[in-house]
Amino acid sequence: MNKGFTLVELLIVITGVLAAIAIPGYLGVEERARRANVIAQAKALKQELQNMLVAVYSPSPTIAAKTIDWNGDGKIDNRDRVPFPRSANARKIRWYKFKLHNPYGKKNIFRARIIRLFPSNKNKSITIKAYDDNGNLLYSDTASAE
Repeated sequence: MNKGFTLVELLIVITGVLAAIAIPGYLGVEERARRANVIAQAKALKQELQNMLVAVYSPSPTIAAKTIDWNGDGKIDNRDRVPFPRSANARKIRWYKFKLHNPYGKKNIFRARIIRLFPSNKNKSITIKAYDDNGNLLYSDTASAE
């Protein structure tokens, strides 16, 4: 009679130990990925709003306007019209689009109140705040024209 462990018994024990180590680390991966997605989108939105504010408040808005993706199609081309009036008599155009994907569902990320914008007319800035689906603040920053 041999005393000791069989190969099958050792494999079962090793598999159990590896599972005990790996499962806790994997449990929060999906939620961390969602939060990272929201933060990345908020940072991209901050940069886009920063460019927009600089273009709007620059001394020559028609030159700066050609550096921004105003229609949100991912390209800067001739279809990106300036959404602010070029003359005092022109009407205001409110069609600027920045398409953001909501990782928590199909609802628009702004309607779901995952990313909120707080404009300030006094110092020409917009505060961006990003939340998770439980309302916890994930990111907060300010885009300004200065």
